[in-house]
Amino acid sequence: SNPPPSVRSMVKDYIGALKCKPYLKILIPWSLNIAAINVIQTSLIYYFTYIYRLSDAFVIALAGMLLVCMLSIPLWVAVSKRLGKKLTYMLGMSMFALMILIFYFGAPHFDVRFAYILMALAGIGFGTQYVMPFAIVADVTDVDYYESGVRREGIFFGMFTFWSKIGQALAVWLVGIILQLTGFIQPAFPGDVPIQTEQTISGIRLMVGPIPVILFLSGVIILGSYPISKKMFDSVMASIREREANKELEET
Repeated sequence: SNPPPSVRSMVKDYIGALKCKPYLKILIPWSLNIAAINVIQTSLIYYFTYIYRLSDAFVIALAGMLLVCMLSIPLWVAVSKRLGKKLTYMLGMSMFALMILIFYFGAPHFDVRFAYILMALAGIGFGTQYVMPFAIVADVTDVDYYESGVRREGIFFGMFTFWSKIGQALAVWLVGIILQLTGFIQPAFPGDVPIQTEQTISGIRLMVGPIPVILFLSGVIILGSYPISKKMFDSVMASIREREANKELEET
């Protein structure tokens, strides 16, 4: 039997959204960034437990990162008014990637305070993840409405949530696979911190280093070709207002 019309139209709407190129150019980087951030967050606990051997310090590093992230949001909003949303988002994620790379190369030479500083600095870049993607999707929605005559923000934002869950799941899976491949030794009892092999230590370091950096930079590269500039957006908005004003005139 055929699927009911509501399911059919939903599938059609989703396919329509995925055919919208500007939307894909923000959806894919957003998903890659979510995966990268989750790889870092999931791996950091292993990093602090088995490399620094200070499992409690993980909470300090993560709290520092999130606090700085929240404080940086107004700064990024101000920056985006000057540079535009796309460039601001690219800048934030590049900064995050750079801090993780510095951490990867520097951490073996310093104590845990180095991790606190680098994670806090990474938090500045992280701030863009909370504002810019949603602001960009709102623009895509307006441009899509101008071109298709259909309002699809429900689908656009809904898919964002769906893909962020996929990004999270992918990250957890990736961390699990790498730990397995590098021969991670499971704790024998609660509170046990077994000494891991060099191979496992390298694997954990890769996950708070090159692996998320590759994901971030792939996102930045894809976002680089996002086509909606401020100038284009402003002209589209002007056309929409004109079109709606004309419609109102016709109706009166």
